[in-house]
Amino acid sequence: MEERRRLIRELLDSSPRSTGAHIVRMLRALDDQIGHGLMTRKEFLALVEQELGWSGAHGSTYYHKYYYYRTERPVEYVPPAIASSGDESGAPRIVEPFPTDRVRNALRESAEAAVEWYLTRSVPVLKDRFLPKGGIADAGRGAVYSYHSGDDDESSDGSRDETVYVGITGYRVKSRLTTPTSPHERSAWWNEWTYMRFVPMEAVGDRQTLEYLLILGLAPSFNRKLSAIDLERFLPD
Repeated sequence: MEERRRLIRELLDSSPRSTGAHIVRMLRALDDQIGHGLMTRKEFLALVEQELGWSGAHGSTYYHKYYYYRTERPVEYVPPAIASSGDESGAPRIVEPFPTDRVRNALRESAEAAVEWYLTRSVPVLKDRFLPKGGIADAGRGAVYSYHSGDDDESSDGSRDETVYVGITGYRVKSRLTTPTSPHERSAWWNEWTYMRFVPMEAVGDRQTLEYLLILGLAPSFNRKLSAIDLERFLPD
């Protein structure tokens, strides 16, 4: 465990400072390299609470998304250099196209940073606290919000924490429960969530941008109009 603590501290001291997603991926890489087995969810949550100050819900999200994965991570792809044919218009010729993986990696890093920004500026609100009138302090001038399954109890049975839905509103968060066009309380996912988060946000552009970055980073199960994509297949090579 001391090797893991040392790694976290070195990454926190690095410049620029590592994102939470990068720290967790490096922890997994360390455990794979040393070969002493993966941490249980409880061990992981205890470590990140002590070293990073993360709550149980915050740590559980990162554990399942960046540490305890079962599939092979894709190998980074570097496209070959190609030369274009000439252009009689006199425009400069493109000798080598801008690498697609640079765009993919930048978008991935932005999504991961947005998730960390959001998680550290919001708190888990359990359903029985959220539903009663006045259960949350919401000024009603817009917000980005998310619904999750799982819990914030580190001593729980290890149930998987998943993001169910990410959305935005220009009004109160609870107004989306009964919006005539698509009321959340009638949605297929409504009975799936156990806690939610939200960050007040008045600027429309900020809400829309953060919403899609969170969809990319959290990969919610029930978002459809805007849904997560496989960044390894984003844009042609």
